[in-house]
Amino acid sequence: MPSRRQPGATAIAADGILFVSDTDTQRILRIAPDGTVSSLIEEPRLPRVDAMWIDATGRLWMPAAEINRLALFRGGTSRVRYPVEVYTLQVGAEPPPTIIAEEGSCRTRRKRGAST
Repeated sequence: MPSRRQPGATAIAADGILFVSDTDTQRILRIAPDGTVSSLIEEPRLPRVDAMWIDATGRLWMPAAEINRLALFRGGTSRVRYPVEVYTLQVGAEPPPTIIAEEGSCRTRRKRGAST
């Protein structure tokens, strides 16, 4: 299971598989709909993966934001390495369906004769 101290980013596939970054162990975990947990990858270059997503080609995108290396957390000295990296890994999953909400698409009308 993911670390309870430092949970990270998530991405969900169309089939319900959940990908979770575990920031304590620099792993990306794969959690199946039945609850089975497996380690997809363990990589020291993934210290703070954030905002993961799956694209239409089945690749999992993993931005390594390095938030833990900001000056705020390092005694006033930034240790962020630029350019910040975005890693990808072919996972063979489909992205979830896109849900688009349009402003004004839901209308509420006052019933005729009702008071305000």
